[in-house]
Amino acid sequence: MRAMTLLLLTLTLASCQDAQKGKFSYTGLLVPTTPIGLQIIPQALPVAAVSTTCRLGQSFTIPFTLVIVSPSQLDLSIDRVTFHLIDGTNIGSPAVIFPRPGLDSMFGSTLVIGTSAFSFTPDFGCVTIQPQALAADVVLIDRSGGTRNLTASAELR
Repeated sequence: MRAMTLLLLTLTLASCQDAQKGKFSYTGLLVPTTPIGLQIIPQALPVAAVSTTCRLGQSFTIPFTLVIVSPSQLDLSIDRVTFHLIDGTNIGSPAVIFPRPGLDSMFGSTLVIGTSAFSFTPDFGCVTIQPQALAADVVLIDRSGGTRNLTASAELR
């Protein structure tokens, strides 16, 4: 075992010696990517949007706008949007999901160019506990099929 270790050490040290000195050059272009922004407008959503009474609570719908800011050189479209009410119990409300076909029928185009705004009024059904915030998860897709996930939240007042 010792002989094997010495042999490997000798070979390793011998391979580090250069008989010829060469030059190595690499010209790579490292361009930082500009972040994509997501925001819910307004940032403090009015709770007055709570509507009719259900058997176990209140039916909850609320209008707001998702604003997505993307660098102009990116060709992105919204692939899916998911909304959650956050009530502070860690139980999580049912998700309201808008898949690509639904988004296409709502907006015609889901292309994000520069700053793009998309208005939503999701219906969360009956809620038993007054929610404290709204969370949005947005999946963007680029021309080559790559995805980017964005998350934003807004308080409910």
